[in-house]
Amino acid sequence: MKKIVVLTVLIINVLCAFGKESDNLFFYVWTYTSNGGKGIYLCNVDNSSGEISLLETFVGIDNPSFLKTSYDKRFLYAVTENQEGY
Repeated sequence: MKKIVVLTVLIINVLCAFGKESDNLFFYVWTYTSNGGKGIYLCNVDNSSGEISLLETFVGIDNPSFLKTSYDKRFLYAVTENQEGY
């Protein structure tokens, strides 16, 4: 069940792109760091070729479970599943 939820969240995240410029579509993917992932990834899809590229990896946020951009898309907010917080 947990894998289905994670997969569903990932699919929703990919479909809800956070920025678009010309032929590029930008989106974030997040992974649990306790399972070997590095955290939050900024990716891009080239609409003309369909190629997906990793642009940047944001480390230091343990087990991100929800991401949200600000209305103006200048800030990315992440919720973690750590009990102690930051």
